[in-house]
Amino acid sequence: ASSTLAASSGSTLVGTIQGLTNSIARTQSSKNKDVVSVLDFMTSGEIADVMSGSPVIDVGSKFNNALAVSKHVVVPGYKYLINTTVSILDDTTLECHGATLKTTNDSLHVMESLTRTGWSVIGKVVFEGTRTTPVAITGGIGLYITNGKRYRVENVEMRNFKGVGFYLGGITAGTLRGDRGTFDNISAYNCATGVDIQLGAGSEYNTWIAPNISGCDLGISMTAGNNVVIGGSIVDNTSNVKLTAGGNHCHGAFVGVNINHATVWNLWVDGVTYGHDFIGCHFYGNGGGSGDIWLDN
Repeated sequence: ASSTLAASSGSTLVGTIQGLTNSIARTQSSKNKDVVSVLDFMTSGEIADVMSGSPVIDVGSKFNNALAVSKHVVVPGYKYLINTTVSILDDTTLECHGATLKTTNDSLHVMESLTRTGWSVIGKVVFEGTRTTPVAITGGIGLYITNGKRYRVENVEMRNFKGVGFYLGGITAGTLRGDRGTFDNISAYNCATGVDIQLGAGSEYNTWIAPNISGCDLGISMTAGNNVVIGGSIVDNTSNVKLTAGGNHCHGAFVGVNINHATVWNLWVDGVTYGHDFIGCHFYGNGGGSGDIWLDN
């Protein structure tokens, strides 16, 4: 009997019930499918590798296997080597508990959402690239999003990307404009660009709550319209905020944001004619020509 229960089908033979009013018994196999761990899709060797703290085995495909069969995937607090892009699917939640997703591929999108709806990536989770000193952008991106709808990114940190930490793009607007993304308590450190909000209707109408961005060549680059940044600190970057002209560009808002201590530009506005609001923000330069505000129209 014990060997039968230990088999892969053993959970179908075990019953479970919450013991609460109106709860109904079901098999342990059924209950296990409510939430899965990404570790459920790894071999014992792969699990030992991520637990080692210095992973050498690419497990990106195992994240994709988990997301393909479950709407709710838990990522325990280990370090995972991701050299295969993790693809977010509709209506899925990736719930991370202190995990680090590290890549050694400088051109990879570590995670991407391509025209996906209703998904969430919830941390704490750190995405880690290979950048050690300022270099030219080589294309590596932490989280790449195009044409997303009704999604949430929370407690996600980007470190050391030679390209971009958070990238938003896309040209598809859809019929509703109030169904875009929310970024809450996100951060980016030592990236070529922390946040890049590209021109296009698919990257408009997002809300950014309390971002913290430091040590990047460029903190936030924004072209798309109607993005609102509320609170947080965009400080100690080479240039903190750049607004750029395009089609339906900018005309969003920064509200109560610290934009201080840039070594070149605290705010760099290039060709923007549709306006943009800065409400209750704090700008502080270091003097001697650093941390200036440049309005170039």
